[in-house]
This record gives sequence, structure tokens and C-alpha cells, in this order.
Amino acid sequence: MLVHQLLALTLQFGGVSTERCWEYLSVVPDFSGISAAEFETLIGHMIQTGYLFGAGGLLSIGDKAEKVYGRKNFMELYAVFSSPQLYKVQTKANYTIGSLEQVFVDKLVPEVSSFILGGRSWTVSHINHADRSVLVLPAPRGKKPSWGGFIPQLLGFELCQQVRQIILSQDSLPYLDEQAQFVLDEYRHELAPLLKSSGWSLQFDPDRAIWWTFAGGAINHTLKYGLQVYSDSKIVVDNFKLKIEGDSFTINSLKLAISEISNPSFWRSAETLAAISMNLPEYRLSKFQQALPDIYASEIIQNYLLDIAKSIEFLQRVK
Repeated sequence: MLVHQLLALTLQFGGVSTERCWEYLSVVPDFSGISAAEFETLIGHMIQTGYLFGAGGLLSIGDKAEKVYGRKNFMELYAVFSSPQLYKVQTKANYTIGSLEQVFVDKLVPEVSSFILGGRSWTVSHINHADRSVLVLPAPRGKKPSWGGFIPQLLGFELCQQVRQIILSQDSLPYLDEQAQFVLDEYRHELAPLLKSSGWSLQFDPDRAIWWTFAGGAINHTLKYGLQVYSDSKIVVDNFKLKIEGDSFTINSLKLAISEISNPSFWRSAETLAAISMNLPEYRLSKFQQALPDIYASEIIQNYLLDIAKSIEFLQRVK
């Protein structure tokens, strides 16, 4: 939003000083957490990368910003949210399979996401937002075509805890149809005994472990990146659980790792924070994200995906 407002000011005035921009924007409540030093860092980066042009003490819109946002008389800039744009889906041989809308492409994660197009399953190899193209590879033979690997939609702790209470309860829900009631009964049969036991609600299978937290997406993602400090096991999370696969974690080592990340000092460690930051996915949460310095772009992803304070609170509660 700050990048958007900076570019809008340069268009409004033609040329505007850094001091005047700060005077206008620093009083906006939503920008109150941004320091003058961070603002100066942002300005310097945007000049260096061509999103802003500085001359004679004034800022104007740069060549890069004009190229990215200048279409249709800067219509792409005036709208904070992206207008519908189509991305070509291409193979390595430059064969065009079809197209996808940007709202869908923005949720894709290279080398993770897969989708079905043209009757086949494809895995995303690379996304080029500059020329609006998605490079794909055929999904491995025998792999079930599926939609997946998108930027997660996070549910809150309180909502997920309410789901947990419904599973633990025996109360009937009169608005459920027969099929929904069957699914709920299955969950109650399989999970209620595990959830009633004290502790971390760990389920161990021969080739994986499942940690049923019902803690919400932000806490579960935080726990995932905390555990990955101790292991390179594959950890897949959603709003209700962490699924841990691989040989790196045994029953004992997993319990030990959970015990370690339950200590608040673990999350205050500079080494921990650096390791988590390095492993964060390169999600594209905004069309203006590309104009940010890497450290601030990473911070946006971290703020969306993680909640360290509530994760510590959760771990202390179930310890």
C-alpha cells in the first residue's frame, strides 16, 4: 500500500520531494508502524530498481514502474487490486497450452503447485510476471492429477478450536444432512480418543506422524518452520494439523523437537529467525510486492503466514 501511494503521489504532482511524501504518508494510521529509516530504504531501493526516478531533489515515476503499471493511462496503478489479466501457460518447447487468470496465477507456487489444463495435469516450473507466462512441466506419470500447492487460506485459532470442540462433543447438529453427519461421525470416531488424551495429540503411522493441533493456519505454519530447524523432513500443514513424513523424525526425536520449540527462547534466537526467514516461500501477495526490497517482501510473507507470539502461547498451553 505504501508503494502504491508513493507512485500515486509522483503522478499527482509530476515531481515531489521525499520529505513531502513522508509528510503526507507518515500520518496515515495504517503506516504508523513504518519508520523514517525504513521509508528512506524503500525510496532508495525504488530509485535503484527504476520504480522511481530522482532528479533535483524530486521524485517522479520511473521507467520500470511505467512499464509495469502504465498500461491504459496507468489504470493498473490506480487500482490497488489487479484487474483481470491472462497468463499464457507454456511448455519448455514454447507450446502454448492455454491461459489462466492472474487471480489464479498469484496463488501458484513454482515447483509445488499443480493444476489441470487441456485435459492433463501440469506442475508449475516458473512464473514470469513481466511477460505474463507460466512455464509448466507434465506431472509425473502415475501421479493423480490434482489442484494443490496454492498460497494457503488461513483460518483463525478460535474457529479451528471450535471445530475441535464439535468433534469432541456428542451433540447432534440438526442442520446436517445424512452425508455430512456420516463424515462428522467418522471424525469423531477416529480423532476424539486422540484429542481427549492430554498433551500434543500426536498420531503415529509407519511412514509419517500427524500432529492434530486445531490451532489455525498461522500457528501451524509457524510450528512447521520451527520444526524444520531440526529436520529436513517433509512437513505439510493446513489449518488443523501438521503431517510429517520422512526418516529424519522418529517418535522420540519429534517429541524432543516439539519440546524444544515450546521454549520461548527458541523463538527469540537470531539463528532461529534467520533459518525461518530463509525457508519462507516466495508467495506473491500483492502486485506491488516486486517493488519492495527483499527484506520487506519477506516480512510481508512472514506477517501473512506466521504468528510467533500466538504459537508460543499455544505451545505453553498444551505442554
